[in-house]
Amino acid sequence: MPAAPLRILVVLPMYGGSLPIGRYCASALGALGHSVRVFEAPLLHAGFTGLRGLGLAPAQTAQLENSFLQVVSQAVWAQVQEQEPHLVLAMAQAPLGRSLLQRLRPGGRAHGHVVCGRPRNI
Repeated sequence: MPAAPLRILVVLPMYGGSLPIGRYCASALGALGHSVRVFEAPLLHAGFTGLRGLGLAPAQTAQLENSFLQVVSQAVWAQVQEQEPHLVLAMAQAPLGRSLLQRLRPGGRAHGHVVCGRPRNI
């Protein structure tokens, strides 16, 4: 166990190959003795993909998807404010908007992005 365990927020993507990597990171950091909280973006995936089933014009669908992602980003910010993590670890394709990334930086919070690719491309 570390001398001073960190509060860490792991932000998972809604889907994709980095989703299991994010779960592994959260588990490993917890096993190291850190206080880990996970933002479970996969819970919101059905709502996001459901927007396409509304039968709207592509431009309207794109606008709704953008608004949905802004709401998800605000939910991540709410967890940041509640937990006050030392580190925000965002996996590839995590639902973090540019404005959220800018809000994280001034707080002196460390944040990292994990980018995963196919093994042959790494």
